[in-house]
Amino acid sequence: MSDVRVLPPSAQAELPAQHWTVRLHDLCTVVFLMVQLNLLWLVFTLLGGVVLGTAPATIAAAHCVREHGEGRLNRPVATFIRTWRSEFYGANLALLPLAGMLTVLGWNYLVYSAAGPDASLPRLATLAALIVGGTVCTWLPGLYVHYDVPRSRFLLTGLRLTLGKPVFSVLQLLMVTAAVYASSKITLLPLVVAVGTWLYLSTWLTLRCFAQNEAFLAA
Repeated sequence: MSDVRVLPPSAQAELPAQHWTVRLHDLCTVVFLMVQLNLLWLVFTLLGGVVLGTAPATIAAAHCVREHGEGRLNRPVATFIRTWRSEFYGANLALLPLAGMLTVLGWNYLVYSAAGPDASLPRLATLAALIVGGTVCTWLPGLYVHYDVPRSRFLLTGLRLTLGKPVFSVLQLLMVTAAVYASSKITLLPLVVAVGTWLYLSTWLTLRCFAQNEAFLAA
């Protein structure tokens, strides 16, 4: 039988402190990454003229989150810029159709809302479509950076995830709602950390869902 070594009290006291310090360092790293992604997303969205810059900026942020989760993100700014450039056309082709559809739905919702009680049914139907479409949007960045899905099936796969993973979809929707609400109360929040926080948490949640699904299939 091998001897059991017992750490001295001084060493035992150091372990919780080290563990707490590591956790604090990891938290600070994540918060700093959120701030970086927030600034980078805003700058490169504007650089692409907003319409053409939003999709690649979102994909670049999701890629950075994925690289960070796998311990490979050494230069966030360089990784973001490189991904924004390389995925400029692919990201726009993948995400712009849904963005255009949501824009039309949003305009229709405003029109139906202004029409009064007579347009209640189409207004509610449009609102439901907006909620589903918005939830699909939260799945797409993580889906884009994690799987190689053909463009013809990309939006359909996002819809299948939205309907097939209701718990994760509700969490995604709650995060969007919280980000919008906080931004409406604190004007400067979107310029500092709100967008980066949502991008990080949404991508992290999506990738966690994929990891659980892959582990289940492997078992």
